[in-house]
Amino acid sequence: MLAGVGNKDSGYTDLEMESLQLIANEIWRIVQRRRTENKVTRFSRVLEHSLNEIYIFDSETLRFVDVNRGARTNLEYSMAELQSMTPLDLKPEFSAESFTTLIEPLRSGKEQEVVFTTVHRRKDQTMYPVEVHLQLMEEEPPVFVAIIRDIGERLQMEHELRKLALAVEQSPESIVITISRPR
Repeated sequence: MLAGVGNKDSGYTDLEMESLQLIANEIWRIVQRRRTENKVTRFSRVLEHSLNEIYIFDSETLRFVDVNRGARTNLEYSMAELQSMTPLDLKPEFSAESFTTLIEPLRSGKEQEVVFTTVHRRKDQTMYPVEVHLQLMEEEPPVFVAIIRDIGERLQMEHELRKLALAVEQSPESIVITISRPR
């Protein structure tokens, strides 16, 4: 950045030069802070509007700190309700002990990420299958970040493919499958 003043007939004193340098430094800090704020705002919007469910929860109490819109919409809980809950409230197949065992490699530093499948329970008690990517972030205080993808459609397609493969395998007739490529 170049800053200057050209309103004097004589040279500038050391004090005036120091003042100009301080002003230029402060302007530069403001510009950098605004750039950082814009970047943080952009990331916040992207995460909030992601179709993946994103959960941030305290590493000690396991209470949710923040949950994005995708998760709140799918679960049908408000943010206030979720902040009084833990992942165990959503994962009926986990006990406190089994969840502690699952996250121990993250706490000990042996693993950077734990990936697993489970089911989540919505407010209306319906269940849906999910794939969970869980990390421990060394914030102050440390938090877990879970990125969750609803895998119900994928599992349904896999089931249909298995049925089709079984039907083809058990058929007494010869079956030829051809693939035509668009031109």
